[in-house]
Amino acid sequence: MENINESIAISQRFFEALEQLIRTGQVKSISEFGKRYGLVPRNMYFQRAEPSRQIIRPSWLAYLSRDYQVSAHWLLTGEGPMMTITDEKRAGTVSEIKALAESLL
Repeated sequence: MENINESIAISQRFFEALEQLIRTGQVKSISEFGKRYGLVPRNMYFQRAEPSRQIIRPSWLAYLSRDYQVSAHWLLTGEGPMMTITDEKRAGTVSEIKALAESLL
């Protein structure tokens, strides 16, 4: 039998990650995220307001993990870092790309 508390925790982590992406400008809003993936934004708002409703789908987690580098392990367990690419690593990668582009000019 499924533990409802586990499902609620996963739902809460999903929205925690989504709100982090909104704060950092990677996603404009919950509605925009929903529309991008063909989701009904209203269902997303219902899920956020009432995590026990269990509307969330595994595909929602996959979108965060695949397209925004949110750790699937963190989404499912709450263990480890939220992001698979840290801001420091991202900044280093951007610097490396800029340096390479400048060297080619």
